[in-house]
Amino acid sequence: PQGAVGDPFVTIGRHGKPKVVLVSQNEFETSKLSTLKPGATWSNVGVTCKVSSKTVTCKNASKHGFTIGNGKYKPF
Repeated sequence: PQGAVGDPFVTIGRHGKPKVVLVSQNEFETSKLSTLKPGATWSNVGVTCKVSSKTVTCKNASKHGFTIGNGKYKPF
């Protein structure tokens, strides 16, 4: 929306489809962030993400998810 502040960010929960939301850099100030290397798998709250050399694919218990990388975002 016009006047909205933030950068595009993808959220996904245990069930349902991923959503693109706007997130301000300030929201990361209190977050615990981690860097994952290619080949890593991360799993929490019903969501599993796999990291390849150029993309990250995440999916939930409903088999919804997304792949992001190479300048592209593809929900499924």
